[in-house]
Amino acid sequence: MRSILGGILICLSEFLVAQTSKDITRPNILVLLADDLGIGDVGCFGNSSISTPNIDRLCNEGLKLTHHMSASAVCTPSRASFLTGRYPLRTGLTGDVNTPPVIVYTSARSGLPSNETTWATVLQNIGYQTAAFGKWHLGWDEDWRGDQNHGPLGHGFQYFFGLPFTLVDGMELNTPFLTYSGWRQAGNPLHDRMMAAFLAFVVVLAVYNKEFGYTMMVFIIVFFMIGWFFLEHFQFHTDTWWGRSFYMEKLLNSVVMEDRKVYEQPIDLPKLVDQLSNKTLDYLDKVHKSEDPFAIYFAFPNVHTPMVPNKRFRGKSRFGPYGDSILEMDAAIGKILDKLDEMDVADNTLVYFTSDHGSHIDIGTKGGSNGIYPGGKMMCAFEGVIRVPAAIRWPKVIPKGSSSNVLTTLTDFLPTILNVIKTADDSQQIKDLHEKLDGKSYSQLLSNPKAIPKETRMFRHYCGIYLHGLTHETQDGRAFKAYFHQPRLNSQGHCGEICPCFGPDVLNLTQPLIYDKNVDPSEQNPLPEDNEIYQTLLPLVLEEKDKANSEWNPPSQLSSIWSTMPRPWFQPCARFPLCRT
Repeated sequence: MRSILGGILICLSEFLVAQTSKDITRPNILVLLADDLGIGDVGCFGNSSISTPNIDRLCNEGLKLTHHMSASAVCTPSRASFLTGRYPLRTGLTGDVNTPPVIVYTSARSGLPSNETTWATVLQNIGYQTAAFGKWHLGWDEDWRGDQNHGPLGHGFQYFFGLPFTLVDGMELNTPFLTYSGWRQAGNPLHDRMMAAFLAFVVVLAVYNKEFGYTMMVFIIVFFMIGWFFLEHFQFHTDTWWGRSFYMEKLLNSVVMEDRKVYEQPIDLPKLVDQLSNKTLDYLDKVHKSEDPFAIYFAFPNVHTPMVPNKRFRGKSRFGPYGDSILEMDAAIGKILDKLDEMDVADNTLVYFTSDHGSHIDIGTKGGSNGIYPGGKMMCAFEGVIRVPAAIRWPKVIPKGSSSNVLTTLTDFLPTILNVIKTADDSQQIKDLHEKLDGKSYSQLLSNPKAIPKETRMFRHYCGIYLHGLTHETQDGRAFKAYFHQPRLNSQGHCGEICPCFGPDVLNLTQPLIYDKNVDPSEQNPLPEDNEIYQTLLPLVLEEKDKANSEWNPPSQLSSIWSTMPRPWFQPCARFPLCRT
């Protein structure tokens, strides 16, 4: 009898422990990541000219993070850091000398290493239902077609619907295959010699015999076709060897995938956001039937170029396609938030909204606003590209209408999630993960937004593999920005579409520039070198610089032509050879 009673008590205690751990519990998680959205483009961050009621709703019903930072000025490294909680150069997904700044082909071999742990992997391992929608841009297949070692299915997501790559300008064009513009560009190594080759053929045909002449003709035709193809559609012979024509941009990268299958090719741009949001709603209907929590990562293609919003939003803003695309994104966010209300799960769903980096101000009306902060996309460590809008709503925990100016970053999301889910996993894998993270948890801010840091913090700002600056936050919450390198800017504060990370157009400062971000957030007046605060901070920032430069990190994956260029046998293709749905 005692053994039976004892067994009942043991079972009951295990049940209560399980129920308690489930109730402490684990919230649902919804991540909404904008692309190229500036902090000055959002209503709750001061913009009164573009309506963003649903993003504003997250600010009003949750916690607004006013000092939230990205780890990079461009897409791929920023997203790698966000998913892994580590600086982007730890993954090898940063640019170097004479490399592209990001992954440039869907079928390239480069990508997020399979040995990296993402927050999705952690959540999947403890029973979350995980899914990713929208833009990935962290690589796809590595060793065999469909392995997705670099893709979402290889990094903790059980379902994916979206873009394995990103949007690029060629996707909205219908450029013909047979063109001659690239072939005729100055410096083309074959164009200038082609006429001489044909003249040589005529001479050979006349002087020697017809058989040899015809052989030469076939050779020249084959030579011409191969030369034309590579010189017209690729740029191997130039400094930007990874470049391609608009035709190839669309053919090789314009695809929507569902898990490992091609769903749409090429992308129907005006319908894209509707497709992504509707698939998300369908997924929510599916997971709502389960008792397990869900974690959804929705990475918007908005407001990256090309901006081709649905006709419902065209002309609805005062800022052309850019403003219209923001309206489209905000409306999609509203649909998803309304779905959470309908499912009655909003109270215990942590919704995190932010942008991968600031707006691209160097492209005129196709870019947006970074508010009072200088710089924009691809402008290295400038505040305008790394300070991004962010809001977190979790009604069960976070006080409504709260805000915090404590330094937080996209890199902090993984360590924050580890605290939020209160995992009891003390495995060596989790211990090792904690030790290698660069991000810091801000979970204390969720229940107490007025909390101040318990310790000082240094957050590094890399441009490619090069450390351009860092932000230092003191224990009392004051923040200072140090620059070691800066690109040369023109009189308008720009440097063209892409600012360099190195080379003659980068200023290598003999002494760091240090700004007090609390009184000079727009970084107009650096502290004098004889200032007491400057003298206090100087050894600290130089120590962190030396530490960063002494660390070993893997070489850039983007420096190898074999890892960067497309592999035709891995190319997603709906119906070969047309590759169209």
